[in-house]
Amino acid sequence: MTISPRRSKGIADRLIRRTTGWIERNYPWLPASLTAVGLVVGLSSVGGTDILEQQGYSLLHQLQARFHPIDWDSRIVVVAIDEPSLAEYGRFPWPRDRYAQLLETLWVTQPAVISFDVLMPETTPEDTLFAQAIADSGNVVLAVGNDGNGYALGVAATLAEPAASAFTTGHVNNWPDTDGVSRQAPLYINQFPSLGVATTAVYLSSLAQTQQAALPVESRQAERLVETRVTDLDIPVWLKWPGPAPSDAAPGSSLRVLSFADVAEGRINLSELQNKIVLVGVTALGIDPIRTPFHLAAPTSGVYLHAAIVDNLLRQRFLTRLPRRDAYLGLIALSGLAGCWFYGRGARGQLLGCVGFPVVWLGLVYGAFVMQYWLPLAAPIGAVWLTAAGVQLQIQRDKQQLMNLFAMSVAPETAQIIWQRKQEIFDQGELAAQELTATVLFMDIRGFTGIAEKLSSQALMDWLNEYFEVMTDGIMAHSGVVDKYIGDAIMAVFGAPFPRSQPEQIQADAVAAVRASLQMHQALIALNQRFARRQWPTIAFGIGIHTGPLIAGTVGNRHRMNYSMFGDTVNIAARLEKLTKDLPPTASYRVLISADTQALIQNDFKTPLVRSAALRGRAKQTEIYTVDRLSGLED
Repeated sequence: MTISPRRSKGIADRLIRRTTGWIERNYPWLPASLTAVGLVVGLSSVGGTDILEQQGYSLLHQLQARFHPIDWDSRIVVVAIDEPSLAEYGRFPWPRDRYAQLLETLWVTQPAVISFDVLMPETTPEDTLFAQAIADSGNVVLAVGNDGNGYALGVAATLAEPAASAFTTGHVNNWPDTDGVSRQAPLYINQFPSLGVATTAVYLSSLAQTQQAALPVESRQAERLVETRVTDLDIPVWLKWPGPAPSDAAPGSSLRVLSFADVAEGRINLSELQNKIVLVGVTALGIDPIRTPFHLAAPTSGVYLHAAIVDNLLRQRFLTRLPRRDAYLGLIALSGLAGCWFYGRGARGQLLGCVGFPVVWLGLVYGAFVMQYWLPLAAPIGAVWLTAAGVQLQIQRDKQQLMNLFAMSVAPETAQIIWQRKQEIFDQGELAAQELTATVLFMDIRGFTGIAEKLSSQALMDWLNEYFEVMTDGIMAHSGVVDKYIGDAIMAVFGAPFPRSQPEQIQADAVAAVRASLQMHQALIALNQRFARRQWPTIAFGIGIHTGPLIAGTVGNRHRMNYSMFGDTVNIAARLEKLTKDLPPTASYRVLISADTQALIQNDFKTPLVRSAALRGRAKQTEIYTVDRLSGLED
């Protein structure tokens, strides 16, 4: 059996509508949540949120330094080529006998490793002297890198060959982010270690040789990381900066920094450097600048980057980020929860969510950061805010959809109640068919055909619209719903769109319908006076009212739909209206009500019996009543 393309399309359309309807009934916030996630994921995938996450990285560092500060590893000491040293030895770069002097001075105290963050690619006359000092020390690490144009800068042959087996090398490449802050560190490039990795490896080797006892747990972990990291080529790690580097802005930094000249000249207690990790680098302003989360406006020096890498290796402080897939799944879950929260909340609840979530999320992210996990900060907050905006648009769309069904048909107070109870009546984007007991009011103008023949088209429309406006106001004033205008007739319902569950409610609807009919009689007197002054035809009408079961719901198709009521109750009200033609001129009101309605209102109005009659289409006799003027409209 084959299915035609047209039928296949129809099946697909019905399936989509049913699925959409099911979602709108059970998860009305879901489209907004998925849209928000899609936007955030799309932005994230093209780097649209990177700058915000980078700012979050800096903020988290600054918060931890304030509330839960951590110290630099005490085994790290920086020997700084600083302004006082330049003042004493002259401008940088220095002849290499200065570095030889430093090694000879430190040989007595035996640091575990001495690492130079100074590139030495060119041959100098002092290379032989410096090479001999390196050979004597046996624990030196020299820097290699590039000139910024892709050309490698290694160690000069005149220095490397004489001290070939006495030193190791490490690259000093820096990968700052787009804002210039160094957050990532390439530990290896094509299996070649960074200066920090090479320094840590020499330190661990030296420590193992000088201490026969087992290595501390953190040192063993660092050793495994150094040994196995070669397998993770070119994968940068995320640094956790222990704190600010020493400077005028951060005089209380825990990192030990000594002036090169003071160390080389023996002006300090060198025993402090025994078994330490000594990093030699330039800290003089403007020579080797980098930015860190603590040095955003005024840069610090590159040697502190390598000190941070060594610290993170020794203390296992590198930050762990969520895999991209897990981050996206988390965004979906978070946005879904946000949709649940925002949908159906009032303005106060929505404001609480928009303001409170960022605070709560920042607290969670900060707690994770303290434990070396860097969770996204901007993307989740953005997803929640976009979800809130989407849900608000969805609410407005739903409200507009509902209001369109009742526009100009109900009082504003009734419209608000309808909106508040929308879930009771919405079904697949339309009002679900439901059975209810209500009171129907049907009214019609007497002699409308003859009147229409006497007026121009424009005058007729103006005349009829003014009449409809006055009558509709009377209906809505008593919480009635104008179901439809049929030519010159008006059909109104009291007790819709919500089914009444209590007899008292059904009785109140019947009383409201009768009160509305009496008010419309009073309003008609003033309206006819205005018409007479304009020399327009005056109006006489009849009203039929019946209380009984109805079926209410939307009818039509996907191009046009209307909310309406159906059932024999409507027919009875219409037939009662036609019988008002037979009321004598002395009747108080041109209103006829059925026995069912009369039973509900007899305690509120005087309702004389008019007659019993068999209405068209009904075999049984129907008792017909009217409302007497003595009933008192003001009640």
